[in-house]
Amino acid sequence: MGDPPNTRCARCGEVVLTLSTAADLVRCVGCDEYIAPDGRRLSGREGRKALALAKLGELPATVEAMDGALRPEPSESAVERAALLGELCRAHRERVGIPEGPPMPGVELERVEAQGGYRDAATPARVEVRFAADAKSKPPALAVRRRVGWVLVGAGVVVLFAGGMRSGSLCGVAALFLAVAVLLLPTKRARPIAALTRVDGSGDILVAHVRGGERAVPAHQVGLRIREVTVQGDRPSWALWLRVGAETYRLTAKHGVEEEVLRTQLILEDALGLETSQRLAPALAERLGS
Repeated sequence: MGDPPNTRCARCGEVVLTLSTAADLVRCVGCDEYIAPDGRRLSGREGRKALALAKLGELPATVEAMDGALRPEPSESAVERAALLGELCRAHRERVGIPEGPPMPGVELERVEAQGGYRDAATPARVEVRFAADAKSKPPALAVRRRVGWVLVGAGVVVLFAGGMRSGSLCGVAALFLAVAVLLLPTKRARPIAALTRVDGSGDILVAHVRGGERAVPAHQVGLRIREVTVQGDRPSWALWLRVGAETYRLTAKHGVEEEVLRTQLILEDALGLETSQRLAPALAERLGS
């Protein structure tokens, strides 16, 4: 980075701070402004966005990465930061686009545009993401845990009806089996989400479940991320996870191709208009009372 244009602010006389970034911006704390190399002055909000865009570079970035690039401001509320993060997401996506190529196998993305005579032009476009059922994507550890849990349920029922009702000690054993089974049996299935749908202009995302039923969830409570789930030899296994409020669901898995899962995350974040980080979502939901 080159030297700052001035060692002191021309407006208030305070010493400006040199920022370690490719943006070549300096900051005047006294004016709460950023100064570009050509002397242009940016508000604190616009300066933070410019700094984040410079840090992100020319490659597509996830919402989490964009949130990490955005300079913190202690006096900023969750709602204010969410609004700025949304602007940053839109600006960065407009500048660099999204990765080319289809989503990973098992994920289908459909856009219904409000044009071409298919529907009334005044009707918002609709985006739907469908997740194909794939029993093989269930983690082996989850399957073993479920089997052990059901074995304990069966053992507890047998002990209870074989004499536990007449014996306090046997009743205690049955209760112990059932209590451990409750801890082992997963409360959520490995593939509970069938589809996500959003209509442009709507603040909600419609979440459809595999076993039927759907619910509308505020978009700021929905997020995607990838995680390493198992390691088979030298090939790591990566999965796409969905956050809905305080709940987390595994959607699909792909062995040894982290780039493909990450590309799918970026494509879906863009298509569904997801612009809130998982770090910020809880505070934002509390502020908005949802």
